[in-house]
This record gives sequence, structure tokens and C-alpha cells, in this order.
Amino acid sequence: MISRVLPYVATRFQSKGVLDVASLGFRIAGFQAGAVALSNIARKSYAGSVNNPALKAIQIETLAFCNYKCSFCPTNQIEMPKGRMTDRLFESLIDQLREFEGEIRLYLRNEPLLDKRIFDFAKTADEQTKGKVVIQTNGSLLTYEAAQKLAPHAKIVVNDYTDGEVGSRIEEFAKEFDIVIANRGSDKGLSNRAGNLPSAKPKKLDAFCNRPFNQLYIAYNGQAALCCQDWTLEEIMGDASVSTLEEIWTGSTIVNKRKELLERKRTGLCAKCDYPGV
Repeated sequence: MISRVLPYVATRFQSKGVLDVASLGFRIAGFQAGAVALSNIARKSYAGSVNNPALKAIQIETLAFCNYKCSFCPTNQIEMPKGRMTDRLFESLIDQLREFEGEIRLYLRNEPLLDKRIFDFAKTADEQTKGKVVIQTNGSLLTYEAAQKLAPHAKIVVNDYTDGEVGSRIEEFAKEFDIVIANRGSDKGLSNRAGNLPSAKPKKLDAFCNRPFNQLYIAYNGQAALCCQDWTLEEIMGDASVSTLEEIWTGSTIVNKRKELLERKRTGLCAKCDYPGV
């Protein structure tokens, strides 16, 4: 177990930083107040970057479907917009990210390996940008052959929701391709998914959140969701099919949301969310 935990923690630290890892530890321990305190510490560092903060990661949903139904995830439990990103839109996004040096995460509300184009998409993103391509998958469709195609172009993280069944199956070739396996369990959730989880009640926190300050989320249809918990695409920051990523990132909609969060005011989707903010 420890042999799997440490690589995951190291990967998360490199991707999201020490405050995120510490916050995760607090949430796992059930100490929400500690995670909120870390969020308020992080808030100070974003005070001067409302209009155009440094984009650290972008998530791109190429296909809005998942083959799992987990108790802690809204997918396949609620009505969600579903569809397939066009090749043309994906190519446009990658073209705009040529100089981007952050993470390009080819997943959002979905299981990315359901999209047979994901191998070519990962290769394109890797070869045509300066970013680091990351794919998080439930591992159910991950075979040796799939890993062999993906690993040269993307960091693969497997979230095992089967109490070790998937992890055990892929463990041997996971070492060969430096795949990180995270044992998530079959019924473990750390948030109410911004009120989108039928089994969890909406809960408002008077807390900052850093997600609109460092990450952009593009759904299959080009809509830029507020964050990764916007399962129904309720709050749209812009549309990448008609606007550039820069226009969305510096637009009034997301800028106003950042201003609210800096003041620890949670409105709209955020008003239902119990994520501590970092």
C-alpha cells in the first residue's frame, strides 16, 4: 500500500504543490477546518492576480462519458451534458497552447480511455506544445498495449476504485511505464461535488478557492466550466469554440468570480460546494 501511496503523493505535490497535499491530508483525516485555514493562507498569494493569473493547468474533455458509476461521483447518477469533442476544436486548443508549459490534462468528467482518439491526442499535445500531458483513468480499459502507446507522451495516473482489483492487474506493466496507481477505494469521497452528488447535501463555506486562479476546464463542446465540479456545466466562463483561451481566461465572467472568491464570497455553484479551496 505504501509503495503506491508515495508515488501518488509525489505526483500530486509536483502537480499542485504542498498546500494541496496538506489540504488533502486534512480532508482524509476529517479535519475540514484545517483545510479551510490552508485555503485562507493561499488566498493571500493570489490577491494581486485577479485579471490574468498564471495558468498552471488546463483540462480538456474529449469525450463526455464514463463506464463507471461510483457512489461518490455524479457521473451516471445525474443528468449531464454528454458528447464528443470535434477534432477541429481539439486541434484549435492545442494550437493555442503551443507555448504553454503547464499541465495539459486530457480528462475532466469522463473516462478518457473510452475515446479511441486519446492516443493520437496525447501524442499531438506532447509534440506540439511545451506542456506536460497527464491522463487520469480508472484503469479498467488500460492494457499493456494502451500503456505502451500512451506512456511516451503522457503521465498516466490510475485511480483504482475497485479496492485493488485494477491495481493488481496492471501492477506488473505499471512499473515499466512509470504509471502511478492510487488506491481510491470503491466508496470514498472527500467532497459533495459542489452539491451535484445526490447523496450529499449542498454546503456553503465562507472560504477562498484557487481553482479559477490557476486552472481552466474545457468541456467536450468547448464550454469553459467554472471548475472540475461543474458536472452539469452550470456556470460557463466562456466558449472555446467561439473565443480564444486567452479571452476566456481574462474575460469579465471569470475575473468577477475570482474577485468574489478573494472576498470569500461563494455564489452560484460555489455556494453549494464544501471543497475547502485548496
